[in-house]
Amino acid sequence: MFGSSQRHGHRIDLEDAMFDPLETPCQSLGEEPCSACSDVEDLNQQIKAIQTTLTKLFHERSEAGTLFNAKHPSMIHRMPLEVTSNVFEHYAQHSSPLTLGAVCKDWRQVAWSAPRLWTLFVVHADRVNTDDMVEIGKEWLGRSGCLPLSVYFPRTEGPLDHVHLGKLIEAVNQHSGRWQSLDLNLPPSTLRLFRETGGSPTTLTNLALRATIASEPVEVNVTKCSPRTASIKFLPWNALPFRRDTLTTIAADGLSVDEVFHVLQQAPLLQNASFEYVIHDPDAASSTDPGLRSAATHPLLQGLYIGFDGHVDIVTMGSFFDWINLPALTSLSVSAYDVELPVPPLASFLTRSSCCLEELALMNCSVSDDGLLDLVKRTPSLKRLDVSACFEQPVLQSFFTNLNRPSSTTTTRDPGHRSILLPKLESFSWTGGPVFRWDLLLELLAPDHHEGNYFFRRPLKQIQVFCDRFIDDEDQDPTPYIDEQTLSRLECAQLATGVSYDFAVAISMDPPIRADLLSMSFDRMHFNHTYDDIWGAYERLRIV
Repeated sequence: MFGSSQRHGHRIDLEDAMFDPLETPCQSLGEEPCSACSDVEDLNQQIKAIQTTLTKLFHERSEAGTLFNAKHPSMIHRMPLEVTSNVFEHYAQHSSPLTLGAVCKDWRQVAWSAPRLWTLFVVHADRVNTDDMVEIGKEWLGRSGCLPLSVYFPRTEGPLDHVHLGKLIEAVNQHSGRWQSLDLNLPPSTLRLFRETGGSPTTLTNLALRATIASEPVEVNVTKCSPRTASIKFLPWNALPFRRDTLTTIAADGLSVDEVFHVLQQAPLLQNASFEYVIHDPDAASSTDPGLRSAATHPLLQGLYIGFDGHVDIVTMGSFFDWINLPALTSLSVSAYDVELPVPPLASFLTRSSCCLEELALMNCSVSDDGLLDLVKRTPSLKRLDVSACFEQPVLQSFFTNLNRPSSTTTTRDPGHRSILLPKLESFSWTGGPVFRWDLLLELLAPDHHEGNYFFRRPLKQIQVFCDRFIDDEDQDPTPYIDEQTLSRLECAQLATGVSYDFAVAISMDPPIRADLLSMSFDRMHFNHTYDDIWGAYERLRIV
């Protein structure tokens, strides 16, 4: 049947209206088409003529629109070219400038002629699989002119087209003299393709190399750069031939204990160093070699984080601290992944370095009560102390009860500092298992009484306590509520000092439930100890 045009209000559905009944042969028995088919054919010819006219009119309107925009420019088109370029630069910090060029001809001219829009070159390696993608990359690099260039290859999961990717990397190499930042997350077989064929990268300040496949042999051919900041993940230190004597900051994952020592030896300008997943390499040179110790003094290092792999034993950790001497150190973080902390070597290191340590963080490790006490006796300049113990860590009763007792290691003549431990402490954080002695916490807040009427109180600004427990073992791990008397004393201390409390309890789930323990304890007190434990935890939960 002849298709009837569907009307929506006064508008015709053109898709239905374009139905042509002559697509099926005329059913007339005569040699000539019937009159109905002839009428439809005539109408089809008129429609085609109108379509041709409409196409021409649309094209003319498009050209007229370009002239209209030129005569009636928008606000952004009326702005000076320099202002438009600045706006585009801010946009290009978060999105591709190619998007700007796709808006209109004028925007494309501005974007294509502004080199600063093209100085960040981000490549998703698994998308470089055609000649067009390679050409787009080459054009991008060309538009950046002579400005310093930041190259970033983020980690990708898809397969790599090594032919096209190799062509693009070679184009990047041609601009090596302009490299300012080189951040590569690639398999070793692809990392080795980068080389300084376009000249020495004298402007390069940041180098980040991460091998995404640890089983492949590593060869790095970036040899002429002198970065100030380096990030190295799962690459052997001896496979990295760039200059080390200009480094001021380094973050490295997967190095051995001996390699960490070599980093400190070979980078004399280092100020901040972070080493994660530090392993013990039994084939490396002996860490107890006396010849190494004299070379381990680093006069400039201020911040050190070292996270030992769980397979590193206490002897190896202790040997590392026996190696080093860091007189400028102000911040130290040690993570041992549930291994006992080697307190004697660590304490000896702190004494030997004679550093004014302001921040100390002991994370994911087991530290004895007396051990922690020994460490804080040697660090009177501490302003921040973080203890994140393993789940089985006992409450540090001796540590708290000795906080306000006379300390023979303190030598200052200041009467407010001469006997109290941690006299400059501003922030204290403790993370551990389900048990905590809240009454001991008051020792941190108690003033110290000296001769005459002089009182000294630590300049505490924040106290954080986080208690973890298992949901499957709640009878054995009850919520560590704060008792009423201690609550009252904590409240009074807060009013007197202005210290901020952050007390929380968590149930080990996925994701964990974290609840405000201070509020729960007040609620329990107000409900006369009939407060429902589980209800309270869920009522005040927040996901961490």
